[in-house]
Formats: sequence, C-alpha cells, structure tokens
Amino acid sequence: MSKRVALGIAHTESKPGASTPDKKIYENAYSRELCMMIYDELYRQTPMTEAFIIERPEPNDISGEIEAVNSIENLSCYIAFHANAFNGHVDGCEMLHYKGSKWGEYLAELLQFGCLSVLRNHHRGIKAITKDDRGGVILAGVYPPAVIAEPFFIDNLDEFKNYEEKKGILAKVLANTIVKYLEMEG
Repeated sequence: MSKRVALGIAHTESKPGASTPDKKIYENAYSRELCMMIYDELYRQTPMTEAFIIERPEPNDISGEIEAVNSIENLSCYIAFHANAFNGHVDGCEMLHYKGSKWGEYLAELLQFGCLSVLRNHHRGIKAITKDDRGGVILAGVYPPAVIAEPFFIDNLDEFKNYEEKKGILAKVLANTIVKYLEMEG
C-alpha cells in the first residue's frame, strides 16, 4: 500500500503573503515552486509515495484548505510551506506543529533539521501551537499530523538568496526527510 502525503502552497495568488524586499517574489510563488520540486523528488525517489499538492482556494480561504486536506483519505501527513517575515533583518528557520501531536512534533523535528542541514540558518526552534495561535486553525483542523514549515525569512534578502542558491538540494533533503517520516510511521 502506498503512503500518502500532502504538500501545501502558502496563501493564494490574489493574497500571496509576505515578499522579498523588492516585492518580486511572494510566499505563494516560492512555496509553489518548492512544493513542486519536493513532489517531483518524492516520485523520483519512492514510487510508492503518493503526493498531493494543496492550493488554498481564493480569496485566501483557510477553511477551504482544511477541507481539501481532509478530503484526501489515508494521509500520513500534511506540510504547509510558508516563509516568515518581520523587518528584513530577523532570520532563522522554525517549524510549527499542533500542541499534543506526537507525530506532528516528530515530523517538525525532522523537517527542521533537514532545513538547517542545507540552509544553515539560525535555529528558531520547533513550536507547539494551539488553535488560537497564528496558523493553529489549520493544524487543529486537519486530521493527519501536520506542520507549517517556515525555513527562512523571505523579507531577509540574505536568507532568500541563500534559499535560491540551495533550493534544489533543499527539495531533495526534504523529500528524503518525508520518506524517513513515512518509514518511521510504519
């Protein structure tokens, strides 16, 4: 039996999220590209893994994202790829999982260290969040273990350039990380 994984694209085209300082690349575009690269790697590495791309319905309909994830039967996990933003100077990588989800926490740890091994960003940690925290509605609303991945700050030009240089390697490492998670899940 194949394992099923869902990869989530951040935000929507009409409400694309945070951006690089020059406003040329938004979370939606970066996330779409990374999700597709991971998707391709998963099929290249493990034909027994079935991957799904989740796009949040317009106009930034979070409940539609949750429904899309929950409509796919037997998912092992859901990973939504976002990017942090603050003031152009803050940096680092962090993963968010739902408080109390042991598999979500385990997936977050694997993804965090996969990202750190490639990007070498500041380690901002693995954070357990509740339904009331930012992003918590998604993590609480989907049935499989889930993570919101924030590998870098998109408004920090140095971090974005670093990501751009290493995104191919990052996609391979993250695909390997997902496969490791699936193997541990049993």
